[in-house]
Amino acid sequence: PGGYQLIDHSQDVNSQNKIMAGGWDYVVMQGQSQEPVIFTNQFTSGGGALYNLVREYNPCAVPMLYMTCGRKNGDAANCPSFPAVCTYQAMDDALRKKYLDMAASINGEVSPVSVVWRYLRQNHPGINLYQADESHPSAEGS
Repeated sequence: PGGYQLIDHSQDVNSQNKIMAGGWDYVVMQGQSQEPVIFTNQFTSGGGALYNLVREYNPCAVPMLYMTCGRKNGDAANCPSFPAVCTYQAMDDALRKKYLDMAASINGEVSPVSVVWRYLRQNHPGINLYQADESHPSAEGS
């Protein structure tokens, strides 16, 4: 569901049942776009809970964190309280660090989506990666 955080997935019966069904080679985990920076405790505890569930029912599966990218122009609404989201670059850097930290703590891997986005933003600025809300990916961004 839109806006779900890792903690929500860790408590959601549907998410739990899919993980508990077993047989997964990879389990991809993606937090809500601001979650790693603004809701750090929920990100960490939710990711840890999901990791434990994955390990219990899929001992050979690789936890794969889907590293989201910063919003097109940062997050102005949350900037006063969270300076790390004030600009695209700052938000992207903060998200990258949180995803890499989580991956290290759960011995998982990272799908470096934000690295590709940054490359495209710098080298192919004509590609419109974002929807009009400047947060979600456009068709090209997907």
